[in-house]
Amino acid sequence: MYRIFMPVALVVMASWSQPLLAGDPVYKCKDENGKVSYQARACDGTEQVEKLPIRTSRTDSDEVEARARARRELLDSYAEQREARAAERAEAQAEREKKKQACEAARAELQKANQAKRMSRGEGDNKTYLSNEEISALKAERQTKVREACGR
Repeated sequence: MYRIFMPVALVVMASWSQPLLAGDPVYKCKDENGKVSYQARACDGTEQVEKLPIRTSRTDSDEVEARARARRELLDSYAEQREARAAERAEAQAEREKKKQACEAARAELQKANQAKRMSRGEGDNKTYLSNEEISALKAERQTKVREACGR
């Protein structure tokens, strides 16, 4: 249906616009019943009401091209703005993910400190166990890191 309709519609529209494109005059006619019609030829057998002075002018291709160029530039600037906003969103998402990982790591360290029965420093022969005061200080320090990393 569409394949048949479109060519027919284009031909009809082209035939209607032919007089206007050629710059021919348009006649406003009125028949005996008072019905007004517009046609490209002088009225025959009907009362000619008026000859309409329709002027046509050629399209300035430079102006059309300038408008199209301006429109393309505007669309390009919109695309650049969208890309910049998308990059900003991606950067913000990466920053949020980084903060989330830091928060999780700080919480894991705090949980490890809270669950430990004994805590020590050093390794091997240099290993020394922490006193209760040192363990409390270490837990407080890790709690502070959790607050800083998690924003609480």
